[in-house]
Amino acid sequence: MSAFPQREILVVVDAPPTELVEQAANRLQQVFEANPELFLSVRQPQGGSFFERNGLLYLPTAELKNEADWLTRARVLIGTLAADPSLRGTLDALSLGLAGVQRKEVSLDDMARTLTMAAETIEAILADRFASFSWQALVGNKPAEPSDLRRLIEVQPRLDFGALEPGRAATDAIRQAAASQHLATDYGARVRLTGLIPIADDEFDTIRQNAGLNATISLLTVLAILWMALR
Repeated sequence: MSAFPQREILVVVDAPPTELVEQAANRLQQVFEANPELFLSVRQPQGGSFFERNGLLYLPTAELKNEADWLTRARVLIGTLAADPSLRGTLDALSLGLAGVQRKEVSLDDMARTLTMAAETIEAILADRFASFSWQALVGNKPAEPSDLRRLIEVQPRLDFGALEPGRAATDAIRQAAASQHLATDYGARVRLTGLIPIADDEFDTIRQNAGLNATISLLTVLAILWMALR
């Protein structure tokens, strides 16, 4: 049980860049917390205010040093983006990097990954595909790991034990929230459900859908056995 903890409802959120998967998960969590009549408790084991403040403490020493060095070198670029986070500010920041190459303050190899990621983002926009740019992947100087692109939300719902599917109202509300918040279009996010309640409700739903067919087959089988036995 400690290796595979049982959760009532586990909402799995996947999105291309780390920044967007965090935003999508946070938006969903806010929707759940605003509906206490359906959800008793909501928790993100991988996120929240604690990790926002102290997440760097969990990095390996070498990786933390690499990110600190990059942030120090990129302080002018970061200041430009902080002053103007629009597309214009991003282009201004890239132009500063190219100016640094001309002054031989940085090498063209240092700018290669940044320019490649920017070009891929622009190509996706021009091709009318979902486009994203991950600053965390850029700072880390490596592609994001699969675990970086996924967030988990643990949900404890209110159950209606008078219904055949006690958690159906909660699971339907979760799916409706994912659709109403436009997570797919705004963040490129995919939302899936697992845990004890979704699995049990799906099993009951399968039984309910096939109840008529199963009852008919059972009745015909019993009649056939009686006819063969009694003629």
